[in-house]
Amino acid sequence: MASFFDHDHTGLAVLTLNGPAGAGKTTLWREGIRMAGTPSLPLM
Repeated sequence: MASFFDHDHTGLAVLTLNGPAGAGKTTLWREGIRMAGTPSLPLM
């Protein structure tokens, strides 16, 4: 995930989190929000 946020995206960029229940997707999502932490990077 860190390499995704470190990359200089000039257009649309999508990061998806897929996996079975209990795999830790919510934990990764929360960490992604923390890592993004910038108004110039919209999250949906």
